[in-house]
Amino acid sequence: LHLEFDPFLLLWFVLFALVVGVMAGFLPSVLLSKLKAISTLKDAGGTRLFSKIGLRKVLIVIQFTLSLGFIISASIAFKQYKYAMNFDLGFNTENVLNIRLQGNDVQQAQALFETIPEITDISKCTHVLSVGSRWANEMFTDDRLDSASIYFSGIDHKYLELMEHKLLAGTNFPERNKVEKEESIILNEATLKRFNLGTPDEAVGKFIQLGQDRLMIRGVVENFNYATLEAEIENFGFRHMPQRANMLNLKVAGDNLLETRKKIEAVWAEFDPVHEFEGSFYDDRLEDAYAEFSVTFTIIGFLAFLTISIAALGLLGMGVYTAETKLKEISIRKVLGASEGHLVQLLSKSFLWLLVIASAIAIPATYYVFDQIILVDNAYRDSIGVPELTLGVIIIFTIGFITIGSQTWKAAKSNPTQTLRAE
Repeated sequence: LHLEFDPFLLLWFVLFALVVGVMAGFLPSVLLSKLKAISTLKDAGGTRLFSKIGLRKVLIVIQFTLSLGFIISASIAFKQYKYAMNFDLGFNTENVLNIRLQGNDVQQAQALFETIPEITDISKCTHVLSVGSRWANEMFTDDRLDSASIYFSGIDHKYLELMEHKLLAGTNFPERNKVEKEESIILNEATLKRFNLGTPDEAVGKFIQLGQDRLMIRGVVENFNYATLEAEIENFGFRHMPQRANMLNLKVAGDNLLETRKKIEAVWAEFDPVHEFEGSFYDDRLEDAYAEFSVTFTIIGFLAFLTISIAALGLLGMGVYTAETKLKEISIRKVLGASEGHLVQLLSKSFLWLLVIASAIAIPATYYVFDQIILVDNAYRDSIGVPELTLGVIIIFTIGFITIGSQTWKAAKSNPTQTLRAE
């Protein structure tokens, strides 16, 4: 999301600030205008939203419900991001650098990079898998009685070995730098199940129709996530298309990957001074593919910080107000033998119950929003566990206890003689 700074956007921000200011002042002004002087003097803190519920209690519950919701949301978003980053895709992306050829001859580019000693292996493909980009075609059984869409990627004979795909049956593609006419295909397990092709060993040697081509099943690979984790694993096939490669996959050895990347960029600059180098490590591409979770965590985390700060200030104000209005009661109780700890518990109990109510609202509501709305379309996701749901509660109760406890403790420590003399 990119915000272009222009007068129109500035106008929206000004209008937003005005609307929020008017709304924030409207409710108190309406309530104050309806107050009767006699009842107000009798009970200055008795403004009620409903017949038996004080307005301040309702506002405190709303504030902390929002705070809890944001904290829980940030925890869930962060957990989903970590889950996506550590998810086993079914192949190995470690130290693999993907380079876009940008129209250059694939064989010349490969020969160029083979001169760099840190590059241990090179393979070719049409596009990078598992980051969102997918190519598809129509696949038929050999008798053309059944058909379905199949996703595919064009590769060379080195790709499967470099990316460490597990071949369950059959053999890899033959070593060729150019394929005039496709003769075979390597399918995944999901395709065999969809077309009733039997076990991997039984499927090898059978024929299928892919578009206008009749291809023999050369091999079967174990299912892997060729799309993002939002999608189920469906029909997929590797096609032998080295001459149509748009990408080179470089396996980089050693620990100093940045220095090796600089060498590769320098070689590219000599090879193609016209096009800027476009290459990134596979793991970085995966991080970009799931950046939405990271951004969500950052934004919601910041909102959580703001709402907690506002709620804590409001709770502090209410604590000071309650302690001041009940100072006489506190003094009498102390004279009658009440301990300071008992007084703190007595004054804090009502506020802590408000936090319990806020927790009872925020936890199921946030869980429902993520489980049934935000993450409902994700085929692969981490479970929403107790730690994510309780982290916010622990934080809110800690802040609430410190905020209210500090004021009530201060009131409980006051000298009852001075307080009652002043009264």
